[in-house]
Amino acid sequence: MSQALAVTAKLGNLTGNRLVISPTTDLELSQLLTSTSTSLADHLIVIGQPQENQLITTLNRLVELPVALHSRQLPLTIEGPAEVVPGSLLTYTFSLTNTTGRVANLSLFSQLPRYPFDRLYARMC
Repeated sequence: MSQALAVTAKLGNLTGNRLVISPTTDLELSQLLTSTSTSLADHLIVIGQPQENQLITTLNRLVELPVALHSRQLPLTIEGPAEVVPGSLLTYTFSLTNTTGRVANLSLFSQLPRYPFDRLYARMC
């Protein structure tokens, strides 16, 4: 949602706030596109990634998009426990698959959220 608001704000600035923006949900638009022979007369700004927003793959199937969809070249997954008992060891795993066909130099940083740990220490004191 924050990405959509940022895009909307920038478009408003670029057009002197003369651009009409009509929001809709991906579910509403998907139902409209698949239930009728509706053509897209308006320009769409779709925020998200194909694996997270089914509307993008639906649009790709029904109309010619101005950009091609590609699979991720370096998909990253993170696995770990949903909960950790105070004083126990926390282990989580990063898995990265390089599908580029060439060597990729990467740096990976993970910062644990501070808030839960602050609450935990406050209760222990």
